[in-house]
Amino acid sequence: MAIASEPGATAAHPGIVTSTSALTTCSNCDAEVLRALLHWEGRGADPDERIDVFVTFDEDGDLDEMSEAGFDPGHVNGDLVTGSVALADVAELAATAGVRWIAASARPHLHIDRSMGEIKATSLRANSPPYNAGGLPGLTGKGVLVGVIDNRLTVTHPTFVVPNTTPPKSRIIGYWDQISGPKPGQKPPSEFGFSAGLNYGVWWDEAAVAHVVAHNLFHEIWTSAEFDHGTHVAGIAAGSGSRRDGPFAPFTFVGVAPEADLVFANAAMLTTAKGVSEAAALIHQLAAKRGAPCVINMSFGTHEGARDGSTAMELAIDKLMHDANGDPIPGRAIVVSAGNEGDARRHGRKNINASGNVSFRLEVEEIVFPNGSKLSDDRNDDQLYFWYDGAAKIELRLTPPRSTPSGWTQPGQQSTISIGGTKVASVVSPPQPDPNNGKRKIDVTFVGPVRRGIWKIELHEIGGAAAAVDVWVERENLDAWPQLAIGDNITDNTVTSPATARSVIAVGAYTSEPGSDFKSYGSIAESSSRGLDSASGVPPDRVRPHMVAPGRRIISSCDSEERRPELIRARFGGWMLDHHVIFSGTSQAAPHVTGVIALMFQKNPTLTYVDVRRILAATTKKDHIPPELVLPNAVWGAGKLDAAAALAATPASTP
Repeated sequence: MAIASEPGATAAHPGIVTSTSALTTCSNCDAEVLRALLHWEGRGADPDERIDVFVTFDEDGDLDEMSEAGFDPGHVNGDLVTGSVALADVAELAATAGVRWIAASARPHLHIDRSMGEIKATSLRANSPPYNAGGLPGLTGKGVLVGVIDNRLTVTHPTFVVPNTTPPKSRIIGYWDQISGPKPGQKPPSEFGFSAGLNYGVWWDEAAVAHVVAHNLFHEIWTSAEFDHGTHVAGIAAGSGSRRDGPFAPFTFVGVAPEADLVFANAAMLTTAKGVSEAAALIHQLAAKRGAPCVINMSFGTHEGARDGSTAMELAIDKLMHDANGDPIPGRAIVVSAGNEGDARRHGRKNINASGNVSFRLEVEEIVFPNGSKLSDDRNDDQLYFWYDGAAKIELRLTPPRSTPSGWTQPGQQSTISIGGTKVASVVSPPQPDPNNGKRKIDVTFVGPVRRGIWKIELHEIGGAAAAVDVWVERENLDAWPQLAIGDNITDNTVTSPATARSVIAVGAYTSEPGSDFKSYGSIAESSSRGLDSASGVPPDRVRPHMVAPGRRIISSCDSEERRPELIRARFGGWMLDHHVIFSGTSQAAPHVTGVIALMFQKNPTLTYVDVRRILAATTKKDHIPPELVLPNAVWGAGKLDAAAALAATPASTP
């Protein structure tokens, strides 16, 4: 039905029209799947268009029956399977016996010398071979597999080569290009003994990578990401720093674990949470094949989810970290950056009474650089995610700038909102709470360029129960304008998913490089995402981040073959050499912790992620942290990473 809200309309400010319909199919689909269906129908319902999903099933679930319903299964882990399905077949899949819940695969975003001394890693090894010179322990991560899931890696970068080898010998033992389709002679991972569901993209095994590196065939393994985030992250965790760069001698920019083996998957930013979880599964399978301990770095995140560890990607990660009995698997850890949303005005929270009303203010603003240039026009679908207690029922309406209110959208309804005949937004409110957390969700999606100004979002409780309401802004294109910000924002609970998964180590960032502001040395990075702590009523095991590590002005490896210095300098203020660049963010903090865990696994490969978290938390530094603060808390976690103390507290493995 169409609900027109026209009062006050003028030629300059046309009224708003809301077209609302009931959600009569797919009651066991999450809001993202329902949103995809709504927009798919609006685009003409192409029967071949597909969506990546996570499917949860019970004892009646049968993969063959799901496949008959159009589902293409990927990696199976207990009662959770990744895969894809044509949007035309979603309803049939949802009705298949045993299918409990279908969740869309969210798209994660990347979180964009002296730090080794800052975390005291230099007391564990020499900067160059022999690493045990001077009586140092010589801990380098040797024998440990460091997995990096990111957007792109320059495999020929000298920091990933064994020093002083001719021809150069790569330390990268595998590379999964999830983006490219196989060329003649190339095959996906499933053809190399990995899970049958890992049947897409191209797998470069150790021999193939070695050939590329030995002959400097950079463009054989290359993706079109705008900048080399993955190379920078991997260099912090495990770069050897063996290449002279400008005035800097070899072994100046050395990573934490310079002799660890590396495996890379270019999943983040370019694909979805499905690709991320499948990349993690492949890395664990490779580690098992080699009998090696393994730590995975994920420097990215999404605002999808209620920050309680209940997203499909987080549940998949948790299953991966435990055996069939639910026990943590020895020699496995996953490190996730907490996010750079601390000062981004992306989160709001209010309490609504039974039958009460509250409203949020959304500010849509343009970003202009100091030189007067603007970020590119935003043609993507930006979103607001509302989560609230499942006992309540809330209807929502929007008032765009210079317009009139839309109609209300209630649970079990979807709406399309237009102004002057142009679609500006959609609202999807699923009929049922999410079975993984018992909470309800409302998904608001802005279509095309978002009208600048102040949007008013009104909520009205109609179910007779009070509730706490959280809203997060999700940006599809972080570099585009206009920027969306919650006007009445709060900084807590801005840690992104999957850093809120129950079995990961979440890492915030602090300033270890004085730069021009010497007062900021040692302080928390303003952008470092905040979590929740005991003061907010969460139990100790849900406090995020777990700790912080250096994340400001970190020098590490960059793409030396396809550099785009003008891009890096414009967006990041990046100081740049031929092979190294400065970046900042929790993306850079996380791999410091990843590298330290590699050293811990070298010393004791039987540690579980529970052991690792306990040791890291118990050995943190507290300098420059206000002494009146009670740790762990939502800003600092347990404190600052201290590699030397963590390794001293790590028990040696017994034969």
